[in-house]
Amino acid sequence: MNPLTPAILWTFCAACASSVLFAALVVATLTAARGRWPALAAHRSVWTMAQFAVATCLVVALLPGRGTSVLPTVQIAPLQHADASAVTMARAAPPPDGSAQPAGEAEEAAATAQDVLQALPLVFAGAYAIGLLWFAGRRFLSWKRWRGIRAAAEPVDTAMLHSSGVCTGSQAREIASAGLAVRTIDAPISPLLLGIWRPCLLLPRQMERFAPEQQRMIIEHELAHWRRRDGWWLLAANLLQLLFWFNPPFRKLVQGLQEAVELGCDDTVLAGRAQHERKAYAAALVAQFRLQHIGAAPAFGAFGVAERVARMRDAVPARLGITGRVTSGAGAVVLAFAAALLQPAFSSTAALPVAGPGLPQLAPMQAEPGTPIWGYPLDRLHVTSRYGVVSSAHPKGHRGVDFGARRGTPVHAVAPGRVIETGRDERYGIYLRVDHGEGRESMMAHLNRLDVREGEQVKSGQQVGAAGATGMATGPHVHLEYRRDGQLRDPQLLLPDLDPYTTVKALALHRAQFPSKPHQE
Repeated sequence: MNPLTPAILWTFCAACASSVLFAALVVATLTAARGRWPALAAHRSVWTMAQFAVATCLVVALLPGRGTSVLPTVQIAPLQHADASAVTMARAAPPPDGSAQPAGEAEEAAATAQDVLQALPLVFAGAYAIGLLWFAGRRFLSWKRWRGIRAAAEPVDTAMLHSSGVCTGSQAREIASAGLAVRTIDAPISPLLLGIWRPCLLLPRQMERFAPEQQRMIIEHELAHWRRRDGWWLLAANLLQLLFWFNPPFRKLVQGLQEAVELGCDDTVLAGRAQHERKAYAAALVAQFRLQHIGAAPAFGAFGVAERVARMRDAVPARLGITGRVTSGAGAVVLAFAAALLQPAFSSTAALPVAGPGLPQLAPMQAEPGTPIWGYPLDRLHVTSRYGVVSSAHPKGHRGVDFGARRGTPVHAVAPGRVIETGRDERYGIYLRVDHGEGRESMMAHLNRLDVREGEQVKSGQQVGAAGATGMATGPHVHLEYRRDGQLRDPQLLLPDLDPYTTVKALALHRAQFPSKPHQE
């Protein structure tokens, strides 16, 4: 398997989870806003913007180098480096209650956890693919069914419709100029405009039971869909719903759009009409709904019948004023930004074990006699970028090693020495340099504060500052550089092995560009 595959699958799995949570937040927000401004239900742009806000959440979660989160990152740590020493220590350590621990229990638990964590993203990816194929197949069968209905319907001459009073002269001219095919069929369906590239006005024969005035208003409803290009809006929503098949709240947003386009066309048809015409239109809607049996989102009678009828009773339906428009538009922008700011808390890449209580330190790399081994700058390690790795952020190669940490985390000197420089730089933020003798220097940057002063002697492990995000940093971390005789070198030369503490993504990039570990001095 490609080394990047686990990281990609973990990211996709977490991104999908964050999109579900975010979609639920959007639905709750729109539900509350709809209670305040009922006219919001008839504005398709609001529901479309909400869908694209959720899509933005997913896309941002998949982007590399996300550093805009205002929440701490949730890390998933597969046990990929459990070795014999770890198992031995786990077996030797007595349980808290003092009871005997069965032999091999820790080893079996570690192996089980490792297998589950490794399989989880693969299982989700497989389930997503199966679900996508299933729903795509259902859409295809629905398309074939409606294509068959269209083929079975009989063509109708527009002039005949006009002469029989089913449509007005202006409607007949619009149908002809738009190139709309008109067909009729003896089936319990709702009148609808079928298709996008070659649209067809499909009319059920039971429309003949309605009064000519009702028939003309029904046709006007479908022509309003054509003028408003509602088919394209619904096509985009249905494609997004197919991709978000796993997201129940997203289906609510699509249903909201479907109802909005119907309410919008109702308002267009009934604008300026008398109350008796409104009642006739509502009666036709209810009658058509009772006759309908084929469920495929028809245009005239499926969504929100009760609300549509109630809205038709108003001589002047509620309109969304300037306050509602500004608020809904600003809300969509805020939600889109919230997707970028909040989603990394749910979509971080999986990390390997971090140093700390309960996790044994792995054996450091062997160095030549006389070569000092530095200590780690943090108590708990989470390496997010290695030395020399070329990326979009570091086209000439990364100049050091990045250790992710919460803001304010204590930072320690890696070895004894003298602080030779402290300061604040536009690029490195707050930093300090320590001379360790024999031409070796360390520099730690992007700190939140310094706890030592220039000229001060420091001991190995002494706290010298706190982690931060000053300078050109995308998030809180510590940047460690190593120089020998003024030349940049890989800090890994003097540090114990960093592989067990490096994120899956960072480790895969490092191994792809540097297949072998750095040579010791």
